[in-house]
Amino acid sequence: MANAIDLPLTDISVQDNAVRFAIADFPGKPAFEGKLSADRNELAGNATNPNGVVPFKLLRKGEANVKLPTPSTAMSVDFEGTWNGTIDAGQAILRVVVKLSRAADGSAAGSMISVDQGGQEIPMSTVTIQGKQLQFEMRAVGGMFRGVLGANGEIAGTFAQGPASLPMALKRTSAGAK
Repeated sequence: MANAIDLPLTDISVQDNAVRFAIADFPGKPAFEGKLSADRNELAGNATNPNGVVPFKLLRKGEANVKLPTPSTAMSVDFEGTWNGTIDAGQAILRVVVKLSRAADGSAAGSMISVDQGGQEIPMSTVTIQGKQLQFEMRAVGGMFRGVLGANGEIAGTFAQGPASLPMALKRTSAGAK
């Protein structure tokens, strides 16, 4: 979660000084259960995910500052489907699967799986399509991709996460060919 930013919470409950919540759209759906201090400036308790339980502490550092993700644009048939690709990380080539689909409202939605890093499906917070350009953000891992659909039917671009900015190329799977 070191690179995670502005993650939405779900399953929020508050009863007296007991607070419970989970992180929406995050692999393993981590959950938190804690007690709010008498001065209401500290929340301490346990965080739970499929790997176990660890203690946590949150300190209030000013007023709430909520940054909602930008809404996704409409899905384009040029991008809809499943794409296999690679991220060139220098010492290693990491395989990825990118799934792009149309949400009920017609907007673009998607997820990415890093095959060589545990295979967890990471949801995209925002998908933006403008002509032949694709951009998606994954707040759960602090990652962003920007690429262009070329005449060869491949998307070439850059995946950024933390300080790293790495080349990434995607090819549509034959089952998802449009």
